[in-house]
Amino acid sequence: MQRKSHVVVVLILCLFGRGAGQDQDPIAQLRQMLQSHFTVTRLAPNQMDIVTAGSVMVLHKDGVLMCGISVAGGLSHPATSTYKDGAVSHSIEPSAAPPVAANGLRYVPPWTTCGRAPSRTGMSGDKYWITQAYVDRGNDRVVFRLYSDPYDDTRYWGDLQVPFPRGSIPAPDQLLSTISEVLTVQPDDAAAGPPQPAPQPKTVLKGDSIDQVVATLGKPEKILQVDPKLIYVYKEVKITFLDGKVSDIQ
Repeated sequence: MQRKSHVVVVLILCLFGRGAGQDQDPIAQLRQMLQSHFTVTRLAPNQMDIVTAGSVMVLHKDGVLMCGISVAGGLSHPATSTYKDGAVSHSIEPSAAPPVAANGLRYVPPWTTCGRAPSRTGMSGDKYWITQAYVDRGNDRVVFRLYSDPYDDTRYWGDLQVPFPRGSIPAPDQLLSTISEVLTVQPDDAAAGPPQPAPQPKTVLKGDSIDQVVATLGKPEKILQVDPKLIYVYKEVKITFLDGKVSDIQ
């Protein structure tokens, strides 16, 4: 009985140890962070229409290369921009991925130009959808595919990659902090704070003085003198004074 108890204890420790090890997988943690902070937009098969809208992203750096999606004969290749050391560039570091993977697929390096497709440069303050957000483990980077609303009937897309030190996977919070330097989610209206109270309507009462009316409504567009009355004409109201006091409001 004692020997069987030892075996059971060892099995339990192995199972719990394996689960804890899986929970600590740093790449899995980065993927979870991306999924929890960014909602991707789903596109129609033609890549030209949005089926399900996701997060609206705000760009905070100039220089992201965006390519027109549609070109003669099909779709363009999204160009890749890199955010590193506080700036956006179009240089691509050599890949650490093997030229041919174990499954036989060949590594294709990112595009750094738009080729024959029209192009535009994303600037700080521009807003985009994201259709992909993933960890490229083989190249030590996270990649966002940005997707624009139409500009003169043309949609644009481009990949923005944020690399991290080769062989050193950052903590999710650390990587998210770096990403937020160049790209953040636009907050919902509900997250912008409580609604501001509506301004109080401007009210003029009979018996108010001329000074009180001017303080409330400002200077009139026109002043008419019809003895013994004085009439202040505003855009939406006409105030009549008698002996310096409001006698009528029309």
